[in-house]
Amino acid sequence: MLNVMATKTQFLVVSAFTEELEWTAADLAEKAEIAHGTAQSYIRDYPMLMDKRVLKKIATALTSALGRKITPRDLIADEAEIA
Repeated sequence: MLNVMATKTQFLVVSAFTEELEWTAADLAEKAEIAHGTAQSYIRDYPMLMDKRVLKKIATALTSALGRKITPRDLIADEAEIA
């Protein structure tokens, strides 16, 4: 039961974060560098975001907004392992 609740919570946090990031990337391209810093901060604060698929989605949104390639590895502020 706790596993199901944790999974649902993780999904909601990831969904909200990626929607916010996509909105930022689409509507505030001039502030994309701030979004990149915010993404790094969120990833550090919410370990559930340290998933290959999630990092790839975030990197794709930032690549689009910044006009330069951002990789999942670029989003990790320290040398933590990707799940």
